[in-house]
Amino acid sequence: MDVSSRSVAFSVHNQSFVGFNSPLQQDHFHENYIESEKYPDCTFSGKIIDDFDAKTDGNYPVRVKGLLNVKGIGVERIVKGTISVKGDELWMTASFFVPLSDHDIRIPRIVQQKIAPDVEISFQVRLRKEAGK
Repeated sequence: MDVSSRSVAFSVHNQSFVGFNSPLQQDHFHENYIESEKYPDCTFSGKIIDDFDAKTDGNYPVRVKGLLNVKGIGVERIVKGTISVKGDELWMTASFFVPLSDHDIRIPRIVQQKIAPDVEISFQVRLRKEAGK
């Protein structure tokens, strides 16, 4: 996160996804649906579109508008989160759901009851303020 340009970017390793009922189910998801070997990461890059004061302690609800790229398919999203300022630290946290179908991830009917149609992505960023800023 760059406070001066109001930009936020992150990358999530696809193998870090959790919430499967069995290791076999997780293997099938990575091999057949999200294709983790071909697309090892999901990425997001965007701009904070709400005002916040990085110099004043407090919690600020913000939205970030940007492009989420999953499996090589980019979709514009607005992600809601919170920026917390306390002393010389600044935190940003957010959690949001991504429909697999938005990124051309098709789950066969036979296993649809075993794999959720949405994946939750959460992130937390911590920055320390530079001296004099």
